[in-house]
Amino acid sequence: MQEIIVSDYNPKAKKWPDNAFCIAFVYAESGNFVVKGNVRDVEIHVKNNFPKSLVNWTWWHKGTHRSFWEFTHENIYVREIDGGYWAMHKNKLKRNRGWVVWKYVDREIPETLYFRRLPKKWIKEFD
Repeated sequence: MQEIIVSDYNPKAKKWPDNAFCIAFVYAESGNFVVKGNVRDVEIHVKNNFPKSLVNWTWWHKGTHRSFWEFTHENIYVREIDGGYWAMHKNKLKRNRGWVVWKYVDREIPETLYFRRLPKKWIKEFD
């Protein structure tokens, strides 16, 4: 993975979103990248330079972090299958954990992909 440092960490900002240091793991068609810097700078860089990518965002602030997955491509959404919601509403067992990806070709009916683990590269099914 190629490392890209967009900006230095700014400890003087007081609020959580502005002061968070961000590490984005980008899985794009052109390859895999690690982008580091302040949250706003990294987000702008990723959205402008990787229009079709799967991104694992990690935000760090005062020794704690938050992490989430996102597609930068329009009409593709990802969600973790957690045991509680899916067990109650979809008749799934708690041990059936994984990821679901919805790709909206038409506005009403999505193409649904299920993954045990998200792939660590761009795959043709995401196009």
